[in-house]
Amino acid sequence: MYKQYEAIYKKGQLQWIGSPPSVLENRRVKVLLADDDIEAKPMNIAKLLRQTRGSLGRHITIEEIDKDIRAMREEWTRQWD
Repeated sequence: MYKQYEAIYKKGQLQWIGSPPSVLENRRVKVLLADDDIEAKPMNIAKLLRQTRGSLGRHITIEEIDKDIRAMREEWTRQWD
C-alpha cells in the first residue's frame, strides 16, 4: 500500500511539506513530478482572510460571531426533558 507525502526537491534534498514520513531509511520510494514549477509558499492567513472577506454574504462583526458562539454553547449545554 502506498502513502502519499509532498516535498520540494531542492539542492539534492527533500523539503517536506507538512509532516514527513515516520520511517524513511531503507525504503523504496516512487517519485511523481508535478507539471508546475511553482514552489509551494507558506499560507498567510491574514491575506487569505482579506481575500475571502464578504464571500459568505454580509459583513459580520466579531461581536456577532461571539454572540452566535455563546448561543450555540448554551444550546449544547441545555438540559433536555
